[in-house]
Amino acid sequence: MEPTISAVEFVRARQLLAGRAAEARVLARTGRAPSRVGRSDQLGSAAGERAPPIGYHLTYIDLDGEETVRVVTLRRIDPDRAGLRLWCFCHSAQDVRSFWAHQIKQVYCIVSGEVFDNPVEFFANHPMLCEPRDPEGYALRVCRHEVEVLAIVAAADGLFDEGEQDRIVIHVFDRVPEIQLDEAILRHRLALHVPDVDAYENAMYRMSRFQSGDPVALLRSLRKLIDADGRVSVEETMFANEIQARLSARTDGASGF
Repeated sequence: MEPTISAVEFVRARQLLAGRAAEARVLARTGRAPSRVGRSDQLGSAAGERAPPIGYHLTYIDLDGEETVRVVTLRRIDPDRAGLRLWCFCHSAQDVRSFWAHQIKQVYCIVSGEVFDNPVEFFANHPMLCEPRDPEGYALRVCRHEVEVLAIVAAADGLFDEGEQDRIVIHVFDRVPEIQLDEAILRHRLALHVPDVDAYENAMYRMSRFQSGDPVALLRSLRKLIDADGRVSVEETMFANEIQARLSARTDGASGF
């Protein structure tokens, strides 16, 4: 009888071969062997199941204009006002790093061996972005900082009415228009989310310091959220003015309150 191999064993074997191919390719390109290429950094779904790693070599132009080759495991793709932002485990740095798709010259898939010369188009059509396993969870992660800010401003006057909730839901839908979301599931998750002052401060810090999220979209939704219940409280106005001031460096003259 011929030996058989299970689907799981096949995937593991393919991953091992892909890791070895990746190491050889980086060694040939850079003269250095990457550390722990092919390690088992894996992506989990909403149900907690494990998926094979999505590994790539990125020919990347860094901030100094230098071309480098990064061996990465892709973990998330965030659509941002500045473009597509890839969150990856970088095997050379042994840490999580982010990369802008428009600064990538070439993508090499270590599993299939394919080379892609249009990284923006490739990642714009990537299943991780277009068909996430948990669409609502993914959408909330993409604009999590904006949602934190909107939710805490909505509750600033002691009330969180239906109109304000609607505005946050619309904000999430607008931020990820390419993804099919279930509104009932999204509303349920938002209803369970209660941000505190620490969450607000962290969101503002990440958006103002590390260019996370879309501040223009946030300010646009913030204006509509404050008007949603038909009354503008002093607390909401104070929050709005503070948010606009702290994000002013990134908003390119967005309208005031």
